[in-house]
Amino acid sequence: MDTLSLEMLGAKVTGVDFSEEAIKAAMELRDELGMNADFILSDVYSLPELLNKKFDIVYTSYGVLLWLPDLDKWAGVVKNFMKDDGFFYIAEVHPTSMLFDYSNNENDLKVLYPYFSQSAPLLFNEPGTYADKTVETKNNITYEWVHSLSDIFMSIINAGLKIEFFHEHHFTVWQQFSWMKKGEDGLFRMPNEIPLIFSLKAVNA
Repeated sequence: MDTLSLEMLGAKVTGVDFSEEAIKAAMELRDELGMNADFILSDVYSLPELLNKKFDIVYTSYGVLLWLPDLDKWAGVVKNFMKDDGFFYIAEVHPTSMLFDYSNNENDLKVLYPYFSQSAPLLFNEPGTYADKTVETKNNITYEWVHSLSDIFMSIINAGLKIEFFHEHHFTVWQQFSWMKKGEDGLFRMPNEIPLIFSLKAVNA
């Protein structure tokens, strides 16, 4: 949907995902709408083996980094696909908001998870998905990697990019905590104003 939204704004776009089902659904939606986006089935680390092209904009969307064990390698892939005068943009879940217990139904933030990177990923065994917590699922084990803001910043800098801006936001695009309220603008907020998402732009140094 992010990819097709960019095409609606006039861009020629290529979307990438490692899920065969996600790519299939994206292609079906593209064809239904009569659009032209290219979609590639690949994990981000293998993409340079499948795609030989440079882009004006490289974009990483919400909920990507926690699946990646190696941010330096990810940032290298970002750099690889940027034109000399292009830029990189990311909108992502803020690491601070990932510290707290999601199972708590009260408006009370309790720290449960680490902030700084660990040698091994966090293991979760929970049914449902972020899109529908009530849906029945069979494969419920997931592994998530912890990355601090400094991890993210330094991976981008070490790849040879220069950060032009960094913003923190007290709203998010999904109901991260059960007590969050959805506003008329479609964004979720809660009384405790902590950073929930961040956005960042970087260019070639």
